[in-house]
Amino acid sequence: MKQALCLLFFLLSYGMLFSQTRISREAYINTYADIAVEEMKDSGIPASIKLAQALLESDNGNSPLARKANNHFGIKCHRGWDRGTFYQDDDHKNECFRSYKNVEESYHDHSLFLTTRDRYKNLFTLKITDYKGWAHGLKKAGYATNPRYPHLLIKIIEDNKLYHFDQGVDVAQPAVPKERRNQDEKSDFPDVRLSQGEEPALINGVKYVIADEDDKLELIARRHKQNVWILRKFNEVDKTWEPAPGDRVFLQPKKRKSRSETHIVQTGERLWDISMQYAVKLKRLEKLNGLDRQDTLSAGQQIKLR
Repeated sequence: MKQALCLLFFLLSYGMLFSQTRISREAYINTYADIAVEEMKDSGIPASIKLAQALLESDNGNSPLARKANNHFGIKCHRGWDRGTFYQDDDHKNECFRSYKNVEESYHDHSLFLTTRDRYKNLFTLKITDYKGWAHGLKKAGYATNPRYPHLLIKIIEDNKLYHFDQGVDVAQPAVPKERRNQDEKSDFPDVRLSQGEEPALINGVKYVIADEDDKLELIARRHKQNVWILRKFNEVDKTWEPAPGDRVFLQPKKRKSRSETHIVQTGERLWDISMQYAVKLKRLEKLNGLDRQDTLSAGQQIKLR
């Protein structure tokens, strides 16, 4: 009898501990809403849709895939994925899912997943506030097989008023890249590893590396397990650009503002140079200052950075 009571107490205690470690829907939204909004600004994917998909796919962040692999969107490995992996049963036994270093990386990869595939391009013709159109469009494009998928997303959005996150936010309309993953994965360079001293540095919270002599963007991309077109997007350059020795090359998207208030233009500086110096998006500097990236700047001119 005593042993049975002890066992019952242990099971109840374990159950209480497990329940305490589960993330509530409200806590999940409070934790990751800011990331969803930032991704919306950069990618044009409604924050309400991103949050609803994450909540549904990850069981509010409590699924084994979310907890063990930081994968909050159920994205499988697919052809060309050469980073972290996690295996679990899904439609088939022991399927391969993407694994990430952190949740923010999962959110960003979800944005890349939707913006770099032709089957989702029609979604980006919808208004950012049209969460119902996005929900039905995702199902139509084949994101999920569940016929009720759009209705599940819409219910999550409306029950939790996630549509508020889509309103009153300056969102850049993204251009779906013409270059696709399979094009950029073709390379004449061998697979290379980082040598000592090549670890990324940070400015304004954004990772970057300094190009060495004879460095090509493709080689930098391979060293840091990135796609070339992604690095071009992060650095806001065209496909002809190659870094000169000593140039900064960002490995992540630049921010919308700097910790500094202003910059005084030096002779010969362009708006893009200032963008690269402070890790602030070029489009944002254009809007803040009423300028175009092609405009000639005057020495002594003041440029707003926030």
